[in-house]
Amino acid sequence: MRPPSERIRDAVRDALDGAAMGARRFERARGLRPWALRGLLDPKRQQAPSVDRAAEICDALGLELRIAPRAGEPAPEPEEPRGGGDAAPGGEP
Repeated sequence: MRPPSERIRDAVRDALDGAAMGARRFERARGLRPWALRGLLDPKRQQAPSVDRAAEICDALGLELRIAPRAGEPAPEPEEPRGGGDAAPGGEP
């Protein structure tokens, strides 16, 4: 299976080709921050985007970035709230 960063990179390249515009103009047109695609598209760097950046890019492309249980597997049990202790709602023990 190909790494997710390569799949996002391919989707961006396809979108750029389809839009017939360069990366900077594409970023402006899709509401991405300037240079948001630089590290991803640079052939020397080929950086993997952070999860947050990947979500921004996918949103700009009309794609969904999902984290879900594997097909056919049950969802994991929810964890206890972090930093909680045993305080009741409202802060009283």
